[in-house]
Amino acid sequence: AIDQAGLYGFLFVWLFFGVAAASLALLFLGIWRGVRRKRCGMVFLFSLLGILASVAWGAFLSTSWGLGLGPVFPL
Repeated sequence: AIDQAGLYGFLFVWLFFGVAAASLALLFLGIWRGVRRKRCGMVFLFSLLGILASVAWGAFLSTSWGLGLGPVFPL
């Protein structure tokens, strides 16, 4: 994937998918630990922070600045 997308494509897009997948895995781990009555607060915290960061980065990438078009102002 790095050869096709380049370093910036990897860092700004594929790393985003990796963080999202790891955050979902942490969320499921936190749920599993909660069901087993073990401590799971930090796991939930980091999973939610990762999910929020992924959503914010995805929202940025869907804007014109994130797509590399620069500032686009309606006239």
